[in-house]
Amino acid sequence: MHCQAFSYLIVACVATGVSGPGGVTKIAHAVSPEVEIKQRAEREYPNDFAMQKYEVDRQMKAMRALQNYRDHSLPGAVLGQIIADAKREWPTDFSMQKYEIERQSKAYRELHR
Repeated sequence: MHCQAFSYLIVACVATGVSGPGGVTKIAHAVSPEVEIKQRAEREYPNDFAMQKYEVDRQMKAMRALQNYRDHSLPGAVLGQIIADAKREWPTDFSMQKYEIERQSKAYRELHR
């Protein structure tokens, strides 16, 4: 089995050399960040649809912000490490990733004035 990590730390696994009916190779589908966000909200708030919607909206907004996140006041290697640390600490919580990246970036700027 071959596994690949995508930018949002969601892992996709592909079975190689496994054939199904008609010789079609079976492939495990990757879970998109959007699906993971929704599934997580459903797990955390199984009977509270208002909270599910709130959490999905909050996480989607944070995910979009992270896709376009730039901070030219930090060296690229420093920002890259901050982002990698946030993704490792909060692999499926985009809101916390965004918060941690902004917090660490601000602290770095304040220390290097």
